[in-house]
Amino acid sequence: MLRNEIYKGIRKWGDLRVQVPAIVSEELWQKVNDNLSKNKKNVGKKAKYHYLLNGLIFCGHCQDEVIGKKRIKGNDNAYKCKGKRPPHKNCQESRGISLPKLETFIIQHLFYSKELKRLLIAAPKSGTELLQLQKTLDQKEKERALFKKQIERLAKILKDPELKNDDNFTLDYKDYKDKLKNSETEIEDLTIRVVELENGNRNKRSKQLIESYTTEVEFDELKKLIHSMIERIEITHDKQKKSGFFTLKIIYKYYDEYSVFVTDWQAMTWQWLYHYNGQAMNEEELEQDKELLRYMLESGGKKAGDLKEFKGYKKISSMNDVTILKPDELLRFDYTTT
Repeated sequence: MLRNEIYKGIRKWGDLRVQVPAIVSEELWQKVNDNLSKNKKNVGKKAKYHYLLNGLIFCGHCQDEVIGKKRIKGNDNAYKCKGKRPPHKNCQESRGISLPKLETFIIQHLFYSKELKRLLIAAPKSGTELLQLQKTLDQKEKERALFKKQIERLAKILKDPELKNDDNFTLDYKDYKDKLKNSETEIEDLTIRVVELENGNRNKRSKQLIESYTTEVEFDELKKLIHSMIERIEITHDKQKKSGFFTLKIIYKYYDEYSVFVTDWQAMTWQWLYHYNGQAMNEEELEQDKELLRYMLESGGKKAGDLKEFKGYKKISSMNDVTILKPDELLRFDYTTT
């Protein structure tokens, strides 16, 4: 923006340069641009860090995003709520949690837990979920069609020699191109989910994702695996007098299921408290739930019918599973020192 000559009183229309009212003097404009060039030379290469869980974690207190922050030469090495960071600092309850400990726990839970694998592979197909996915897919396809029309309209406008350098039209064009790209990605993902549910392949997919993990997997592929299995993670902190504990809720992607864990502030021992399931897990459970529903309806003087659409009762199962992390096995993707 600072390089735009309109600020010193020159408007460009194709090859034509027209004088317009200046916002700053030409001398000041030139001084600022000369300084920009000097600053560019003094900027070093920006360090790039890897965060497995950015985009997945949210604060259970304020619902803001929780993002990773680490520096090789510094104290920051945690996932922290955005509401805890300057200049906001409007989340009083949250607390940062060790980045390598949280990432290591998530990997241990997803790829080493036999109990999770059993739960996901045995999960039933949901007709209600399929209908909702198809509805969402229809909406996204309508959005895509709208974005394409807007791009075509703006492309025609930008062919006009008098308008092709207009910043507003150019920015709108780029914005709709980005929206179209995101829309097509969402449609592709939704289409895969619909096909999986229709063919009963969702559980096979989960099994393949879990079994595809190895300790040799590259960071980008590992991140993709994790984001393919988790829809959302919510974290809360309960402050005690001298310490406190974290509660972590993991919502699994494509499933009406989630798990809840608790750990103390050291985050080395994770207790799996319970697992929520939105419907019966198998035919035996479904028949038991149907028998109970029939009994309740008939006791109230109502006819039960065939209960074809009934998928079973929601269940919360207590879990007796503990994950203990070892200090020498904590994963660190950007550095080797502690």
